[in-house]
Amino acid sequence: LSLWDGVSGKCGYDACPQSDPKKLNIHLIAHSHDDVGWLKTADGYYDDSVHLIITNVVKELEKNAERKFTQVEIYFFKRWWSVQTDERRDVVRKLVAEGRLVFTNGGWTVNDEGAAHYNNIIDQMTLGLKFINQTFGQCAHPKVSWQIDPFGASLEMPSLYAQMGFDAHVVNRGPSIDKGEYIWDASRDLNTKIFTTVLHAHYEPPKGYDFENNNNSITDQNVEQKVREFIDIAKNYSKDYGNTNQVLMTMGMDFRYRTANTWFENMERMLKEAKARHPEVNMMYSTPNCYIKALNGLNRTFAERSVDYLSYWVGYYSNRPALKYQDRITNNILQASKQLSVLARLDPLNTRAYVDEASNEVAVMTHHDAITGTSPQATADDYTSRLQSGYAASKRVIQKAFEYLKSKDEKK
Repeated sequence: LSLWDGVSGKCGYDACPQSDPKKLNIHLIAHSHDDVGWLKTADGYYDDSVHLIITNVVKELEKNAERKFTQVEIYFFKRWWSVQTDERRDVVRKLVAEGRLVFTNGGWTVNDEGAAHYNNIIDQMTLGLKFINQTFGQCAHPKVSWQIDPFGASLEMPSLYAQMGFDAHVVNRGPSIDKGEYIWDASRDLNTKIFTTVLHAHYEPPKGYDFENNNNSITDQNVEQKVREFIDIAKNYSKDYGNTNQVLMTMGMDFRYRTANTWFENMERMLKEAKARHPEVNMMYSTPNCYIKALNGLNRTFAERSVDYLSYWVGYYSNRPALKYQDRITNNILQASKQLSVLARLDPLNTRAYVDEASNEVAVMTHHDAITGTSPQATADDYTSRLQSGYAASKRVIQKAFEYLKSKDEKK
């Protein structure tokens, strides 16, 4: 049998499980929030955690066609992808084609919304989305944002996502942010409106349902109580959000799913129990795409808001000013190098490695623990080194451009 035999060919919204209008539909969103640097450097997190997370998630998705996982940070995924065999890549392509491994947000990282420049934000989103499109095609294109950890929610981000063609926006933190779901009227000048949902309780599962390393495991002895309590929480969430009969439950946290098997095995015990004893509930593996599709199918009208929820931790606007300055200077020279490479008609084969290096480092700096300065000194030093590398790479492109233009003038 070929690996592709029996592939449904359904992805995106077409791969979503069936929602039941007569039941409370509980969407289990398996995910891992992987900071591109924070308490450790980006390299440290990849080496210690993220490569294992993605490897083990892929293995577990292969075991059960109903399982789904939401992948967000493309910086890490591309690093992992680059060292995989052709056989493993084919497995991943199949999982993506069937809507079981789903990309959400699609940027290089989950960018900050207060200190990152909009130019850098657009570029880091472009970098991630371009990789997804070139590697997996339109089928894998993200439809929902996932801004779950920045320190506040600005009007600029929903406006950008609406302009990029996203169908919905997911946020979490903000000063006095009202929980609920609404249409965010982000810019009346640009007419950018986007459906927005605010996570119920951060981006973690309810207390007692973090299954990393088989903690809080579901057993024959506690399964009835644990599932009943979980459903009670979901019912309260639904009531808080207008009794839409659709509830998004985030099943993940920072750097979870190193032990992907314990997560999926415990969730499957919950799914089995819910099906057997709770006919009023339809609990299922899902994704942000599928939750949004189910909500859209209700044909409800949501209120509009035009509020900015940005000033959350004001200290990060001025923290580590030298790093912020270096970020702006590095981005400026990156933009100049790209423009000059076009004007000088440089062969991309001779410049792509330099531009890619600079683009990568500037994109990493948009991360919500990078440009903000909320990481410890060792990580901040690593960001500084990255920017120095990006600056040097951009400078080399500019030198090549001037050399070409100078030689052209001398020939005249």
